[in-house]
Order: sequence, then structure tokens, then C-alpha cells
Amino acid sequence: MNHYLIGIDGGGTKTEGVLCLATGEVLARAVRGASNPNDVGIGSAVAVIADVIRALRAEASDGECRCFAGIAGALNHLDALKAGLSELFPDMVLDIGSDVQNLLSSEIPIGDGACIVSGTGSACFVRIGDDLHRIGGWGYLLDTAGSGYDIGRSALTRVLKAHDGRMEATSLTGILEAKLGRSAADALTEIYAGGKPFIASLAPCVLDAAEKGDADAYAIVEESVAAWCEMLNAAYGLLGRSFRAALGGGIFQNHAWLAIDLAMELSIPVDVSVALAPPVYGAFLECARRMAVEGIGEKPMKDAFLSSYEKACGGDPA
Repeated sequence: MNHYLIGIDGGGTKTEGVLCLATGEVLARAVRGASNPNDVGIGSAVAVIADVIRALRAEASDGECRCFAGIAGALNHLDALKAGLSELFPDMVLDIGSDVQNLLSSEIPIGDGACIVSGTGSACFVRIGDDLHRIGGWGYLLDTAGSGYDIGRSALTRVLKAHDGRMEATSLTGILEAKLGRSAADALTEIYAGGKPFIASLAPCVLDAAEKGDADAYAIVEESVAAWCEMLNAAYGLLGRSFRAALGGGIFQNHAWLAIDLAMELSIPVDVSVALAPPVYGAFLECARRMAVEGIGEKPMKDAFLSSYEKACGGDPA
């Protein structure tokens, strides 16, 4: 009987799954809608994940499947998600975890390590054995440092203060006006209606300006770099030794130069790298790790996955 591995990466926009051999070869791919239980609810999250599993199991009728699903927002709902899926698939070994574990495993398949996720929000996670420890990212009311939301909000705050005369004129005014199509003051209704996602959507233009040498934009980057250093310093306190840290989320993946700036500011022995492989690769590796598959994350397995994944995507991994 053949043994197959299913890796699933679920988030607030889409849920992607792959059916693989232990060698890393992708046999099938399925994509469905959002599965973050904080956004869609437990029932809908279970239904979406189950739909992905059914689609992939249909391609593995001649063997047994084991699955790991790393889902955004799952850390506070693990028992409920596991119960719902176990009821639907009682004959299958199925593990539920956080999408953060997908990121960690994509860059650090074996052993302890850390990762920083920076998108709309930002947080650091440390893996020690099978335990996952969270550092930072305690919600937009309390802790947003290093996030796209914080970068966008910082730029807006500076621009509005300059508009009032509470601080000197800033180049950020023109940068945001080009993005918004009008002044920040005139865009307040749209800003408040769009909330966190809209404010975070302003971060790329700030980062692009910083990369081109804009001093005012780079001052905001320095604040984020300091926040990420603070997180990794805390991770070092937990691990007590040198470690690897994977950087993921839209901020790092679209602005990889930030990893260089972060590495230059660190005063502790940390090897940072931007995770470039698709998150579902990490979900496959997490499943393989739990099955004690040999050669986890080594070049032959990674090459086999990425080449066959590209074919499964038909050239379009969206």
C-alpha cells in the first residue's frame, strides 16, 4: 500500500493543499477559499479544509494519507478544528497547527529555531522541540511594531502632524498623496472605513521610498528593524544559543532587502533568511517530520517538490 502526505496552508484569503510522495514529488494540488477561523468561524474553516482534503484524497485512492494543516488563526482553536475534521475523517491521521509552523518548517525543517511573520500584523515564534512560543504581535490595540499596519500608520501620523504644523514638512506627504490620489487629511473617511488592511496597504510605498534612499521613509523602517531585533533578542533568551530565523509574510517577501538591514543591526548570533518557498512546502515538510521521513528538507526533496509544484500550478501559483 502506498503512503501519501498531504500538506495544507490556510489563511484569510485562500487555503492551498498538496498531495505528495515522501520524496517530495507533488501529485496533486487543490485551492479553496479562506479558512482562518477568526475570520470565517470554526464551522466554515472545517468545511474548507475538509474540501481540500477530499479533493486530494480522491487522487490517492490506492493508499493511506497523513495530513498536516497549518492554518492562520488556529492557535486558539486547535481542539475545535481537530474535533471537527476527525469526525469527518476518522480513518486518517490528521494534525492541525498554525501556519507559522509552515513558515518555520520551510526554512528550518529539523531542530529548534524561530521565525518572524510580518504582513498586516507582525509576530515572532520560537520552536523548541515540539513546543511553539509566541513573542509579540498581541493585536493592533496593544502591540503592532514591525507590521505593515504599523508602518502605514506611522507614515500617516507623520503626514497629518506635518499638515497641522505639529512637525516639520516630510517627504512622506508626497509619497502618500501619490498612493491615495489626494491628501491624507482628505482621505480620512476611506482610511477609517478600510481599517487595518487599508492602512497596511500603504506600507509598500513607504518601503519602496526607503529603499530608494528617502530619509523620512527610512526612519520608519528603522523603527521596524528595532522591533524585529527586540523579538529575536527575546527568542535568543529562550533558546540560549545561536539559531536560525526564517522571515516570512508580505513585508519580507516583497522587500527582501530588509533582511540585510535586520542582520546588520543584530548583536546576537542569528542567521536570518527570507523564506522564498511557498508556505505549503513547509506544511508538507511538517507532515514529513511527523512521519520521520528521511532526508527532510534536503536538496533532493526540495528540488523534487518545487519542480513538481510548479507543474501542478500550471505556471500560476496564485
